[in-house]
Amino acid sequence: MRLTFIETFFYGCLFILFSCEVPFEDNARLLVKGRVLDENNQPISDADIAVSTREGEGFIFGTDLEFLGDVQSASDGTFEIITLFGRDQKFVVDVFIDNDYTSYRYITDTEFFTPTDYTIDLGVVPIKRKADFNFNITRTSPPDIELQYTLEYMNNFCSEVYVDEQLDEDQTNCYETQSFGGILNNNNPNTSTQIQSFIGAEVTFSYSINGQVEESQTITIDQSEYDFNFNY
Repeated sequence: MRLTFIETFFYGCLFILFSCEVPFEDNARLLVKGRVLDENNQPISDADIAVSTREGEGFIFGTDLEFLGDVQSASDGTFEIITLFGRDQKFVVDVFIDNDYTSYRYITDTEFFTPTDYTIDLGVVPIKRKADFNFNITRTSPPDIELQYTLEYMNNFCSEVYVDEQLDEDQTNCYETQSFGGILNNNNPNTSTQIQSFIGAEVTFSYSINGQVEESQTITIDQSEYDFNFNY
């Protein structure tokens, strides 16, 4: 019997649905542990740690995370959680405090890899207090003065990817340095913007006036709302 297109599509959906379930190992448990500290190495209690793995990957259902369990950090910032061990391309640990702090994500592939002693030790989780850096340049000099500038800063996002317990720097994005710049002149003499970073991060402002030698200054963000004003 030849199947119609609709029947073929229906059975294909069922195949994708049931073939993409995460295979959990029988009688196997995984220990996930670590310690949550802020930028001053002070412990953070009551941080939420959630462990998930992937399920339902396909052209119909997309990719979702299957929740395996959660726990909160203790008064000294430590945490331990025992979960099922699934064989999948994505095993995820998320650490979140609240909107005043950065979050952290650990990702690894457990499809063919088994962590040593069935343990994933995150060590110190790099959580930091968020900060807004308000950047303002105003021209106070006469017309026909041109300013060329760049701003380098560290973002407030941290996601680490591990392959066989080794950090994969190519896939990792953890407090990366980003930059932008521009030219200010008669048509556009002023600029103002806000970037999201974290307390303790360094921002480097470099500029050149009318093509002269470039000058730079480095600012350390030491408060959640930091205003940087520059006149030329």
